[in-house]
Amino acid sequence: MVLAPLGELTITRERLDTVERLLESVSVLRQSDIEAFDPQGQVAAEREQLRKRQIGKVLRPFPLDIEKSPAKVRQKVSGVDAVLEEELTK
Repeated sequence: MVLAPLGELTITRERLDTVERLLESVSVLRQSDIEAFDPQGQVAAEREQLRKRQIGKVLRPFPLDIEKSPAKVRQKVSGVDAVLEEELTK
């Protein structure tokens, strides 16, 4: 479940690193320009929407509604804790 997004993130970071290095090598953009960039207005709003969509995709497999079913949440969490404890003691 976590490995798929991690794989995608790794690939994206590698490609982004390539783009940044290529742009810097032809004097189009410096990495310090990227670090100093402060998104405002529409750019910030678009990024927030993208962030929310991505988080929604990652969390989609977890249809837990804590307010409606705290007992089920506690049960699932304790089950996960038991599995983790068993794995850690092997």
